Amino acid sequence: MIATFDNEYGKPVINYYGSNEGISLFSTPDTATEANVRASMFPRFGAQGMPFSGITHDSVRSKVIDPDSGADILEPGVPGELCFAGATVFDGYLGEKICACVVPLADREAPTLEEICAYLSQRGIARFKLPERVEIMAVLPRNPMNKVVRSSLQEAIA
Repeated sequence: MIATFDNEYGKPVINYYGSNEGISLFSTPDTATEANVRASMFPRFGAQGMPFSGITHDSVRSKVIDPDSGADILEPGVPGELCFAGATVFDGYLGEKICACVVPLADREAPTLEEICAYLSQRGIARFKLPERVEIMAVLPRNPMNKVVRSSLQEAIA
């Protein structure tokens, strides 16, 4: 489609992938002049050695990592997890820090952070959703309907 619009109508198409929360990839005629490249690839903004410039390249860092080991993937075509850092990523939403609040069963030892992360990883939870810390609590704050009061929980662990 991109090649057709370029060749038959003389209209360059921008290939844009992302969300409205600010994390996205895009290929434009400025970053990828060939339509077939623009249709299938995105520039790695902020990555060393990339031939791109401008505000996006200067303010966003991206990398692809192996989700199991966390090692950087530098070879093209190798699947991995795309990671962003910079002004478009903020704490409290996509960059939210995760804390597991645990109320251990009576006469049971509380699980460690490593045990919780291993349990969740085995069930396919994405690495970025794993907790970064554990708080052991006697009880969780609850409202009259017995629902956890998240705001009280956040205050307690802040």
